[in-house]
Amino acid sequence: MRIVLCDDEQDILQSTSRLLQSIFQERCIELELVCFQDSASCYAYLLQNDADIVILDIYLDQQLGINLAMRLREQGKRFKLIFLTTSNEFASESFAAEASYYLLKPLNKEGLLRALERCFPQRQEETIVIDTGRTTLRLHPAKIIMVEVQDKYCFFYTVSGVIKEYCTFSKVLEVLTQPYFLSVHRSVIINMNFVERLEEDIFYLKNGTTVSIKTRGAKAIKDRYMAWLFENM
Repeated sequence: MRIVLCDDEQDILQSTSRLLQSIFQERCIELELVCFQDSASCYAYLLQNDADIVILDIYLDQQLGINLAMRLREQGKRFKLIFLTTSNEFASESFAAEASYYLLKPLNKEGLLRALERCFPQRQEETIVIDTGRTTLRLHPAKIIMVEVQDKYCFFYTVSGVIKEYCTFSKVLEVLTQPYFLSVHRSVIINMNFVERLEEDIFYLKNGTTVSIKTRGAKAIKDRYMAWLFENM
């Protein structure tokens, strides 16, 4: 999904970018985020490129972002539109530009998520398909807490419970390609979104499970987790 974000305040641009990246990563949805700090560059880009969602500050370069949106609508651009502002002064005008949502600053994750869901209320979660040779298993990767192999069976620990299937560990590794999955042992994969803390060589997960890191390659595993943690703070 391509989202264009335009706000002339650098700190707002950065914080909103981080919120968007966090939301899309948690839902395993690919995000292409294009950011601008001035209306002219944003307008020129959108004339030549399509976007699924455009998020505009209402006050841009001493003019109204609404005017930018209306000019793009006149050019036949049909993207979903979210306005950002510090007051509700121009709420009625924003709907004239066919805005899907109107968000007041400072933004928070919950409010931005509601705005995105308003744009695409019927969007379905990404699913993965694992062909075990006996059955076809469909799962939402974001809801998998960890996967463990025992005696040729894979145990998928999810937010809804445990699923046991005959499956090889290599097959699971082929499918779980999302960046938040981490192989910490030759028979265990964890979802880093569900890590509560890391102490020494043990991951403590939010479901109460503890997972030991394999001795060989332990530093690389911990380094990768810390890098992922830093990127998603």
